[in-house]
Amino acid sequence: MSKEAVKQAEELKVVFRRDPRFESVSLIASGGYGSAIRVRYRDPNLPTLREFLVKRAFKGPEARDALMTERKYLTRLRNNRHIPELYNIPENPLRNARIDRRDWIIMEWVGCGTLESFITLAKGKLRGGQRKNQNRKLPNRLLWSLFLCLIRGCIAMAWPDARENPTNEPPTGIVHGDMHPRNVLLGEPPRDEEHTFTPILKMIDFGLASEQGPNPTAQEINLLDIGDLMVALIHLNEPPYAYETPTVDFNNRRFKTDARSLVPFPPDIDPSLVFLVCSCMATEFDIRPSLDSLLQNALRAVREKTPAFFRNSREEQDNAIRELWQDIVYNAPVEESEEEKDDGDDYESEEDDIF
Repeated sequence: MSKEAVKQAEELKVVFRRDPRFESVSLIASGGYGSAIRVRYRDPNLPTLREFLVKRAFKGPEARDALMTERKYLTRLRNNRHIPELYNIPENPLRNARIDRRDWIIMEWVGCGTLESFITLAKGKLRGGQRKNQNRKLPNRLLWSLFLCLIRGCIAMAWPDARENPTNEPPTGIVHGDMHPRNVLLGEPPRDEEHTFTPILKMIDFGLASEQGPNPTAQEINLLDIGDLMVALIHLNEPPYAYETPTVDFNNRRFKTDARSLVPFPPDIDPSLVFLVCSCMATEFDIRPSLDSLLQNALRAVREKTPAFFRNSREEQDNAIRELWQDIVYNAPVEESEEEKDDGDDYESEEDDIF
């Protein structure tokens, strides 16, 4: 952790310690623009709020601008399940301490780690150990569920007030601008039909987000990004190298795609899922599917592709999938990825208790 991040956390420790509602403060991440601090909270007037995240900008105009941009878009994207919520804490100690309002935000704590961490740990879980199998992949039904989460997040950006359902209104033109595995979080499943045995994904870090106006270009850019995320999930960040832009030929459809490592389609992965990911990354924008079409296909797969569709494979059973992702998140040994070692600008995934 950077010295400035530790200093910020120590300052917040003093601020929160004055109020008995706050039990602990932990520095969990630092990046180029600021730090992230987890706070545990106990207030009988808000029994469902047990912890939250404070993001605080480092000194300097760029860091402050990025945080203000994030606040702007998180405010606009409120009440969408696949985007973290901003919180307003009664009698907020940060306000009482007169810390500049432009330099911090309080948001929902999403507690199962980043997608990057999940991919790294899943690779060790599935392909490590005594019986190494370099071809093992995540279950198809888990991949479909995670894909649906990413689609819902894109719909939230396109129609922020529609509760993640496409409408006939023109889309906003919001582009995330920094969508990669470190900027997607896993959380415990909410109680709904789309996450009965799988985690929820939430998109974070909107500090580089922008709006291009009501046109489809923004959707197509976001689709390319979630396609990249799905490629990482399918291959567990170890895609086979491909030199040329391949042509997809499936169900009487032919097009070129930037999902080079998915052509030919990998074995044991639902070809319909691979086709949709490839179409999200089609080199021609007009080939990429609409969000409504993607949503309907993903919803149908999540609802109708039961274990029987996958020959009742043990890995595709509800309980097996639930046990697998929970084992990956909570029990897998933590190994630092090469990207984490080399890149000092993104968030680290270390947690230091300072309270």
